[in-house]
Amino acid sequence: MSQLSRNDLIFQKELPESLDNIECPICLQVIIEEPCQASCCGQHFCETCIARVTTSCPYCRASGHNFAVFKDRNFARFLGSQIVYCTNKERTGCEWVGELRQIRTHLSENCGRVRCPHPGCPEEYIQAYKLKRHQEKECPARPYKCKHCGLKDTYIYIRQTHYPECPLFPVECPYKCTTVAKIPRCDVQDHLLVCPLSPVECKYSALGCLMMPLRMNSEEHHLEPHTEVLVETCSRLLCRIEQEKEQSKAEQSNLQRQINYLNTELNKMRADLRSQHDLLHGKVYYDIDDKLSQLIVKHEKLRSDHDQEFIIYIAMI
Repeated sequence: MSQLSRNDLIFQKELPESLDNIECPICLQVIIEEPCQASCCGQHFCETCIARVTTSCPYCRASGHNFAVFKDRNFARFLGSQIVYCTNKERTGCEWVGELRQIRTHLSENCGRVRCPHPGCPEEYIQAYKLKRHQEKECPARPYKCKHCGLKDTYIYIRQTHYPECPLFPVECPYKCTTVAKIPRCDVQDHLLVCPLSPVECKYSALGCLMMPLRMNSEEHHLEPHTEVLVETCSRLLCRIEQEKEQSKAEQSNLQRQINYLNTELNKMRADLRSQHDLLHGKVYYDIDDKLSQLIVKHEKLRSDHDQEFIIYIAMI
């Protein structure tokens, strides 16, 4: 059992004068358990120490009928309830604080330093009396379960890594709307489709309106005049039509030149064929004439397709 002198103890409050002498004069240790008082002088002793004395008081030397000893439970109760700090406070930094009657239990069972059993705990050693609280409430490596999706891991991983990405973690609307308090992270996109504070595209955006009214104001915005936007858009379209007309004319002119060139080449080929008609024989002549006929048909189709496309384009304008 731990032996404690008056100088070993650090009281939270100064002791009253009635408890000025709290050491047994025989063993010189603080009387923590079962104090006995001498009737002759009022001195207190440890029960185990005074039990060995039977003839006279070891403190005042009174003897005979003047010397008697009795247990002083009031003294035990009052002294034992005094608040003290751990005697290892300055040496090891132990932060225990408790009643004097509990200090021996603390020193013998809880004041040692132990390792936390959780792998990855950054604390090298922990005071034994703090271990339970540390394991259950303080250790960052203690087992922990996400209360939203049920994922199990360490406390620090769940709180610092998992919570910022947990699909069921409740978050606020990005636009701070009041229609919902908090919603699961995975439902945010669905919420934005109906959120009154989310910006939406104007239904006249295809005509040039770049405004992004709030959803709750969109109908009001659509009722506003869009004349300037429409005029500007029509002006751009007319300008584009004129540009495409000019481009079409240029392409048509270029195509006509190609057709004229092909006609010229075709006439030359025909003239050459006529001049060599007598030199050529049946199948050769007919093969060439057939190829020429195909070329003529292809040429006419090309011209017809172009004319048709041009007519359609002009009609669209």
